[in-house]
Amino acid sequence: MMKVTKADFLGVIKAEPNLCGSGLATTQYWRSSRRQINFDENRQDFIDNGFRMFKDACEFLSGVQLRKTINRKSGSSYGLKHKAEKWAGDYISNGALIAAALHLGIQFEQIPDTQNVYLAVSSRCPLVNETAGTRVSG
Repeated sequence: MMKVTKADFLGVIKAEPNLCGSGLATTQYWRSSRRQINFDENRQDFIDNGFRMFKDACEFLSGVQLRKTINRKSGSSYGLKHKAEKWAGDYISNGALIAAALHLGIQFEQIPDTQNVYLAVSSRCPLVNETAGTRVSG
């Protein structure tokens, strides 16, 4: 099992000021004044409660085959987070998956006008194409 710490999680949060539980809030849509309060609340909730999801997402992504380039065929971070949830047997937020990718140095690209990203992961990987089972705890 991958060892990540709360300090790792908080370091990613500090390094990416647009990250919240919902994902990356860098578009005009998410950063508009009307939605700013929701972003601030979502980010604080993510800081307070996101560490377990971050750990699970790091463990999931550490088992994924990587590519040198972004792979739009593997789906968005939002779709991949559902696969991570199935694997982990617990909820993982889109933001936690993106935070894990940042922590692990996985290349990604934000999808315009969304909080989602595409990652440089192989769509042939069993964890990505859902041919793998759930995590074995031990």
